[in-house]
Amino acid sequence: MGEPVVVGFAVLAVVGLTLVAVGAVRRAVNLMVVGSAILLAVTGAWILGPAGAMVGLLAFGFLRRDPRS
Repeated sequence: MGEPVVVGFAVLAVVGLTLVAVGAVRRAVNLMVVGSAILLAVTGAWILGPAGAMVGLLAFGFLRRDPRS
């Protein structure tokens, strides 16, 4: 991987972590949800490539699913 790709992954990871942290402090669930989705997509893409981003978001969707429905 080239340096711009690694920097892009790092920036997205920092954005995801920042959203999760701000959401935790402000108790804003939506910010934590978006930050978690970004982190899972970045992790999936890092491990499995472009298809991994979709796998990460799919896993996030299953984790976020409302168990009552």
